[in-house]
Amino acid sequence: MKKGLVLYFFYTLLIVSLVLFYLRQHSQVIEMGYAISDLKNNKLKLEDEKKRLEMERSNFSSLSRVEGIARERGMVFPQEMRVITIKEKKNERSKEMVPGEN
Repeated sequence: MKKGLVLYFFYTLLIVSLVLFYLRQHSQVIEMGYAISDLKNNKLKLEDEKKRLEMERSNFSSLSRVEGIARERGMVFPQEMRVITIKEKKNERSKEMVPGEN
């Protein structure tokens, strides 16, 4: 009788342990599912923000926008194009060009 009671207690404990182990694993799977879902949502938000920032960057760097800002600040295209080249000797320091000289 005592041996049967010990086996009954052992099997009951084993079954309860297995059920608890299963429930713990199942709850971890559910938690991971929620975490994955949150990360996917975060990824989508970051991708949207990246697209918005790329659009903003292209808008800020567009030539027409830069030209418009330059005109607003009084800048104009040069009337005459002049290119001055300076040849430098190896042992001589470079000379600084002053606008209007030449």
